[in-house]
Amino acid sequence: MTLPSFLICGIQKGGTTALHAYLATHPDVFVPERKELNYFDQNWERGRAWYEDFFRDAPLGVAVGEASPHYQRFEDAAFRIESTIPTARLIFILRDPVARAFSNYNYNLGRGQQDPDQTFEQSIATADGHARYLDKGCYLRDLRRYAEICGRERMLVLFAEDLRADPTAVLARAFEHINVDPARWRPTTLESNTTAVPSSPAAQRALYAWGRVRRRLQPLVPAPLARATRDLRTSALAALPSSRQRQPLADETRTALMGFYAEANRGFADWLRSGREGRHALPDWLEPKRFRAAS
Repeated sequence: MTLPSFLICGIQKGGTTALHAYLATHPDVFVPERKELNYFDQNWERGRAWYEDFFRDAPLGVAVGEASPHYQRFEDAAFRIESTIPTARLIFILRDPVARAFSNYNYNLGRGQQDPDQTFEQSIATADGHARYLDKGCYLRDLRRYAEICGRERMLVLFAEDLRADPTAVLARAFEHINVDPARWRPTTLESNTTAVPSSPAAQRALYAWGRVRRRLQPLVPAPLARATRDLRTSALAALPSSRQRQPLADETRTALMGFYAEANRGFADWLRSGREGRHALPDWLEPKRFRAAS
């Protein structure tokens, strides 16, 4: 049976959806229609046969992969990947961690997974909010763990800002990493994946209340019914008046989080320069000028 030859391991709200969609347009790449199989984290108990079934239609001789952005943060995922597919190439696409955290908050708000009466600043002041939004931006810690377990040579780190600015150049690096010819890819345009949030406060609260009920009932509900309620929720979300315009992040919050991540990711730029990423310019947020003197 076929198993992946590459994985997009993270990070959530870091550009994995766009990267997955772009890679899927290469004639020598196969990815399942379903994104986020989450086998190496939450679906590990389903067994290898369940995972292999997603790749049964992959043609011979192509690069086979999948994208599950929670792998980066799930501590056991690296060990499971190493034991199951020890030669698979690993791709991590990252984003300005401040923008990523705020985007994650808005994403959860739009899915009924965030209390709409709690601001972003209030949320990250709690232990739960810190874990849900801020911890995911501590990139160096996660990537060092993967390098120690799986090997630095198997890893490629990309950046969402670069993918947005010059997709052809960034995808050439990704294609080379997974051993397919970049010249066989034809540039394409993707639809925007900006998170939409219900514009009515009442709708936001109703969505959050339904999400809490659904999470409590989920372990008791048979899988077919759970899928049906998920589809109903998706349809309801699509019908709600929503907006892709959001309140900007407060300047003082951005400044405070820049300082937090400057410390949390101290040494990350040097770590990247020691690998294949050192051949390319790094994004400005990795070394914001106001914090360079302290590093």
